[in-house]
Amino acid sequence: MAGRWQQSGVTLPELLVVVTIIAMAVLVAVPTITDTIRSARLRSATRSLEATLRAARIIAVTQRTDMPVEVRTGPAWPTPPGPTENQYLFTDLRGLPRIEQMPPGIRIVSSTSPITFRPNGTLDAEAVTVLEVQTRQGLRTWEVRTSRMGVTRVID
Repeated sequence: MAGRWQQSGVTLPELLVVVTIIAMAVLVAVPTITDTIRSARLRSATRSLEATLRAARIIAVTQRTDMPVEVRTGPAWPTPPGPTENQYLFTDLRGLPRIEQMPPGIRIVSSTSPITFRPNGTLDAEAVTVLEVQTRQGLRTWEVRTSRMGVTRVID
């Protein structure tokens, strides 16, 4: 055995096979991960709007005043929203105006605006705001509904 040299490691064809398998796995996983991230953004934006509407109702009742939330829709796909589109505006508890912009890729498609809570916490009519995101399977939409009694809920 004195003259034998032992070789260890991998050969070039073995390495190429492993790299090809990893590349194929990445190609399959990236679109799925992207859709998952977009759906999570939509869910988060919808829950944020829901929380804002609930807070506006509480402010209307505690301060015994009308509390409007103005919802501005975004343009149709694929046009990017302008600086005053795809957002909602409200006045916080300290009386300061707040503007909440939708995250990239999320659109406010339609809304009853302004959504005005009365001092008793009710609305004059049911309010519906529809948000959507573009995924590989098509458009995914969620609704934020506020009943005349002022109860807000999310429908996906």
